[in-house]
Amino acid sequence: MVSPLDEASPLPSAPPTAAITADDVVQFRAEVEALRAENARLREQLAQQQRLESELDLLRNAILNNVSHEMKTPLLHVKAAVANLKEEFGENRLIEYATTATARLEGIIRNITLLAGSMEIKCVPAPARASVDQAMRSLRRSWAHKDHVDRVRIIIDDDLPPVHMDAQAIGTVLQLLIDNALKFSEDPLPVEVRVVRIKNAIRFEICDYGIGIPEDQVERIFEPFYQIDSSSTRRFSGAGIGLAIVRLILERHKVDVIVKSKPGKGSTFVFTLPHAPDF
Repeated sequence: MVSPLDEASPLPSAPPTAAITADDVVQFRAEVEALRAENARLREQLAQQQRLESELDLLRNAILNNVSHEMKTPLLHVKAAVANLKEEFGENRLIEYATTATARLEGIIRNITLLAGSMEIKCVPAPARASVDQAMRSLRRSWAHKDHVDRVRIIIDDDLPPVHMDAQAIGTVLQLLIDNALKFSEDPLPVEVRVVRIKNAIRFEICDYGIGIPEDQVERIFEPFYQIDSSSTRRFSGAGIGLAIVRLILERHKVDVIVKSKPGKGSTFVFTLPHAPDF
């Protein structure tokens, strides 16, 4: 008996190797050339993007330097002149106009300088009150609202732990939010600054009882140069930069700002910062 294993059986043949033709070589070379061309295009695009970023940096620095030096210094002379006129002649309509216009220009220059700057954020443990005090000192030095600072009511919980933040930057945020609240609420309506402890964080609230914000415009108020009332006869002055700076600083702290508002009832701006580690 013959076993099937003993029978010679043909082994399966390997598939024939496809022959490389001249057309295949030509196609391969064309694909390589296409890849090289695409690579060169991407390199040029990247170089253009880098040049654009460099030009934008130069423009930003130029704005920063011009605003800081070429405009800020003459403004100080104007402020001194107006102050001397006020001291010599007392209050009158023209001096009041000059004071208001100078205060407005001072605020615009300050905010443009902040917006154009690098805004490097360095978070370290710091007391919340330090930022509040900084904001109030800045407001008292400002011509725009120094006569209205008494409307600000500060409520801070006792025994707050240190906050993980850039204290100077958060002081700027508070200054801008309080300034905004004073601007959009009339004397003698109060502006409240509340600093309270919640679980592992500190919550900051800036509340006013002014004109409020329409619901469909709450998000847009943080856009640079946006004004709720953009007409040439708008009642409230400003360039629409302050709230853009607020969002920028808080984004670099990796926190959001929340707005609660009703037209005719007022607005509350809220943000929360974590406790410093180990507290």
